[in-house]
Amino acid sequence: MRTRTSTAATHVLEGTGQARPGRSRVFMFGLVLALVIAVGYVVYAIDIARGASGSSSSRASTLSGSPLVGRQAPNFALPVLANAGGQRVLGPSDFAGRPLVINFFASWCGPCNVETPMIARLAAQAIPTVSFLGVDENDTPANALRFVARYHVGYPIVTDQGSLQSKYLLVGIPDTFFVAPNGKVIGAVQGQISKQTLELW
Repeated sequence: MRTRTSTAATHVLEGTGQARPGRSRVFMFGLVLALVIAVGYVVYAIDIARGASGSSSSRASTLSGSPLVGRQAPNFALPVLANAGGQRVLGPSDFAGRPLVINFFASWCGPCNVETPMIARLAAQAIPTVSFLGVDENDTPANALRFVARYHVGYPIVTDQGSLQSKYLLVGIPDTFFVAPNGKVIGAVQGQISKQTLELW
């Protein structure tokens, strides 16, 4: 009697389509293996993507540094600090036809005191191939002159009292803009710039 009941139960089990224990194990093993392969592929793809973008990450960050990238650099004519070189005003249009780096800074700005010595050194090597223009923001002439002398800044400096904040969409300083010979902004860095990034341009 027990034997018949067991046989009947086996038939019912088979009739409902339930898998046998051996087949279930094989199915589970295949499922786990597929998941492992899928996870491995995702990790590999992420690794490749990171490696491909690593060499150009600095340049990409500068390109996305400002909505002005791809547009004409807003022109201005601001007074030159201490009337250096006999010129009273300067602006981007005075450097047309040459690559130009515009750096917004102030003597009271901490990061500006860190990056300016490096910018001054690289500018001395790059001029006249690349032009540099410093814009001293919301500062006093005396403090600006001491700042320029302390870090041996050799490129021209103009002074501004906030008139360029909206034109250049400044959210703070320092800010650095890279302008092509045709006057278009091709890169920007909001915040302290690194030597590596500056050398890219």
